[in-house]
Amino acid sequence: MAAELEDHNNKEQFSTYQAMRIFFFDFIHVAPPCSAPEVLRNSPEITNANSFLDVNQKSLQHAKFANIFGIGDCLGSPNKKTAAALYSQMRTLSKNIPRFLERKPLLETYNCYSSCPLIVSFRHVILAEFTLEGPHETLPVNQAKPRYISFLLTRYILPFIYWKLGVKGHWLGPSTIRKILHFGVSKE
Repeated sequence: MAAELEDHNNKEQFSTYQAMRIFFFDFIHVAPPCSAPEVLRNSPEITNANSFLDVNQKSLQHAKFANIFGIGDCLGSPNKKTAAALYSQMRTLSKNIPRFLERKPLLETYNCYSSCPLIVSFRHVILAEFTLEGPHETLPVNQAKPRYISFLLTRYILPFIYWKLGVKGHWLGPSTIRKILHFGVSKE
């Protein structure tokens, strides 16, 4: 499918080999294509058909070479590529790599968790947290509803987590906080 965007006319034109359709819009968000880094695209022996690192989505260990583990946007796993996903992957790898080096079975699994704050107004955010199975919320409230508390978390807490904890490798995702806020009853 090919697309043509005419900004001055607020019109987007999609064409396929069968037909052409024109859509009018007031606002449009166009995401760039997602692709693996060039070094992976040029390494078919370690990548999948889409040129992403071929890993087991649960253990994050390479499907063919046991001494290779993957993390982040280069993974050929179905999770959404976000910083929140990376931190949960770090938790999995922080336990699986030492076990691999000790020649023990890999027990920690990554559940394809990801999160994305959706800013819907100046003071309200939908804090979307999810796995492949559906919502996977940390707060004990329906996070699909725009909330001021989600705005406060996005505005003040998440930047702190990113810059002071995440970048330094000290944040391994919200699973512990989720267990506390849900009184130990968690899907993890």
